[in-house]
Amino acid sequence: MNTDQPTHDDLRTEAARQLRYMTEDPEGSLVAERMDPEVIPSTAPGSDHPGARPRRWGQLDINVFDAASEGVRDLIGAAADITTWAVALGDDGLHPAPEEITIGAARSPRARIHLAFAADATRAERDELIERLQALVNLP
Repeated sequence: MNTDQPTHDDLRTEAARQLRYMTEDPEGSLVAERMDPEVIPSTAPGSDHPGARPRRWGQLDINVFDAASEGVRDLIGAAADITTWAVALGDDGLHPAPEEITIGAARSPRARIHLAFAADATRAERDELIERLQALVNLP
């Protein structure tokens, strides 16, 4: 039996491979099953649609629901492979931030910068970094 210890980088690489494997081929029935009880985000309280009544995916007409779950599977299939980045973030204790900086038009970006911060980063620190990065991106 080999008693050599894998390195931390080995563990990170394998974790990324496993995570990638979990998202490579989303099974249709599982996607639909997981969607069914969830509230549709645009109908959730506090959404950008004031007065919207919370509705669950499973309350949609079956044809609409099937098309929606197919759309979700397509988006999962087209998603960029960021598994190595995601594993590294978690290992480093960083948390993805919802803020992003887009270079180019919103619907056809040339590049996009996603950010992650330490759990103890203050709102002011986050805002300052985002502001500075945005200023650099907007340089002529």
